[in-house]
Amino acid sequence: MRMEKCLRDQGITGPPYQLLYGNTKQIFRWMKKAQAKPMEISHHTLSRILPFDHQAAKDYGKRFVSW
Repeated sequence: MRMEKCLRDQGITGPPYQLLYGNTKQIFRWMKKAQAKPMEISHHTLSRILPFDHQAAKDYGKRFVSW
């Protein structure tokens, strides 16, 4: 909790801290959802390979913390 506050004070945001597992459940949920869709024929593969990072960058900016 203290580290989260220090990071936020420096302008580094991200999803809230969750005890023990952090964002692991959310990461696996997004990966499963991304892999369920057919892949587009393009070079935009980040949303398929790293869906959590792709969405977190949209939500929190280029610099974010992941637990």
